[in-house]
Amino acid sequence: MSYGVSDPTWRPPTPKPGFSDRGPWLVRGIISTILLVALFMGYALGLQVVSEMEPAPDWGFWFVEAGFWVAFVLVLLIWGRKVAQRILSAVVAMIFGAAYLVLVSPTFHRWLFVDLDLSADDLARIEPWVARSIYAALYCGCIFGWTIARRRSGFAFLGILIVGPLIAVAAWQIPKIDWTADAPAVFYQQSAVDLAVVVGGILIFCVVDAFRLFGRSSDGPGTTQPPANQWQSQPTQAFDPHYQQPAYQQTRYDDRRPPGAW
Repeated sequence: MSYGVSDPTWRPPTPKPGFSDRGPWLVRGIISTILLVALFMGYALGLQVVSEMEPAPDWGFWFVEAGFWVAFVLVLLIWGRKVAQRILSAVVAMIFGAAYLVLVSPTFHRWLFVDLDLSADDLARIEPWVARSIYAALYCGCIFGWTIARRRSGFAFLGILIVGPLIAVAAWQIPKIDWTADAPAVFYQQSAVDLAVVVGGILIFCVVDAFRLFGRSSDGPGTTQPPANQWQSQPTQAFDPHYQQPAYQQTRYDDRRPPGAW
């Protein structure tokens, strides 16, 4: 007697997507872009407000930087696809954000450039590396955090082969830019450049992720119908007139069966 075999093309039903994963991909992309633009332009606006204070507080700019990272983490926790992705992306963003806030804090700059009493040559060598580390922490936290929150497959992380050099070149070259605009226009120029780097890195990960999804969809659509019942799929057997039912053999377990068992 043979039993039926389940349909090899059957796949479990796709779980219902969350609100951050509904709608056409174009709409989700537009919403993501609006969120990123709002974050970076709001950051530039905060710097402008602090710069116009008389006198400007020492920690005013730092609190604006901290507010940017808090808002970014909140967006990841809300806009992430799944709970695990939200939590992991928030943790990654907080790690890079903490490093960024330490590097831009007045206490760290006072310790490095004043308390250590370094020579002018040493300061000239150290200062560019501090600036590069600040930009690297910013780009890594934003790009990796957003990618973890919004990715659809692990294949997307192969984009690090392209994004890694992009972050390195941007962190190396952008501190060398001689910003000609005065405040507050310079804040918006710098934020626009940072936004372009972050969006470019995220798009690279999205393109790599899309290649994987395209290859997966080309494997052929599956069906969400459950497999046929195994009793219904059994072949019909011909009646054998010489077949005899085996004699019933009483066992010592018969007196233990529950009422109504047979």
